[in-house]
Amino acid sequence: MQTLAAKFYTTVDRILRDNPDFVERAGGFETAVSRALVPGYQLCILPPICQVECPGGGECRMRGAGLNNLGFVA
Repeated sequence: MQTLAAKFYTTVDRILRDNPDFVERAGGFETAVSRALVPGYQLCILPPICQVECPGGGECRMRGAGLNNLGFVA
């Protein structure tokens, strides 16, 4: 679960919060944290897209804080 969270620039807590059915099937939050994922099981992953940049289509990374990272206004 930690590897999955790192791959999508999120946290295990966020993944579990966004997938209450997985937590319920695992038998609770504590069990779900260390539960092995089954191939083909679908999870909802919501990466923090406003905090990640992928310059030139290359490898993505978290944006640093500063004046160039003011976010988006909708």
